[in-house]
Amino acid sequence: MEAPERRRKRVLVLGGWSPGPLEVLQSRFASDVDFEEPSIPMPPAGLRWCLNPFWVLLLLVVFGLLPAWLSAPPALAQEDGTWAWIINCVVLLVVTPFLLRFLVAGLVWFSIQDGVGTATRAIRQFEPDVVLAFSWGGGLACWLLAKQGWAGPTILLAPTVKAMARICCCSPPKLPRPTALGPVHVFQPEDDPFCPASQVEVLRAAGCEVHLLRDSHVLLKHGSVSEIATCLEQLLSLSVAPVQAKTGFAYAAVGSDD
Repeated sequence: MEAPERRRKRVLVLGGWSPGPLEVLQSRFASDVDFEEPSIPMPPAGLRWCLNPFWVLLLLVVFGLLPAWLSAPPALAQEDGTWAWIINCVVLLVVTPFLLRFLVAGLVWFSIQDGVGTATRAIRQFEPDVVLAFSWGGGLACWLLAKQGWAGPTILLAPTVKAMARICCCSPPKLPRPTALGPVHVFQPEDDPFCPASQVEVLRAAGCEVHLLRDSHVLLKHGSVSEIATCLEQLLSLSVAPVQAKTGFAYAAVGSDD
């Protein structure tokens, strides 16, 4: 009786604004590994991203409310006098920045939640052995881990988790402490304005193994790609069944202080 054919290893890819090292890695492992990259709309691209309700509200404010408000001062000056015009201008100058900031924060927050939901569904359908996430996708993977949507081996490449949390005015996700069966490796470029150095110690404190690389955000130097590839090969060699949600983790927060 013939032994059943062994299943090929599977890697779920969560991408960023640019492919970074992902295309090189997929090409290198293509003969032995199946890769799946779900479509994750991210600001400001993607048609599905345009369905974000905060995007609709932002357009209404910029092209509807603000023009109407800007046309009000001359009318007020004619009808109610100078003081009404001054008060309206002050309210406009004070309220508008806060309103726009709130809408931008909501827009990014919704995009993060939508991306995490997409990644969770992809994990259920694809059943990956490893999650490989870059840039925006790396930030999403942090929220995914925090929500216990995935607890298997994970590689975070230049995760922009802190920048994403700052933009959406929310606390960074609390990462579950990795287990022996679900290690988390973080590849942090030293020259990266999108990934502050303050992430390093916090990620280490959360139990992640952080690799510091002399590279830029795209991580395309030969040494960087080789080190990431070696790590991916090691994680793929783990004979572990696909892991999704688990409970009982100890938590450590990705802090918000620079």
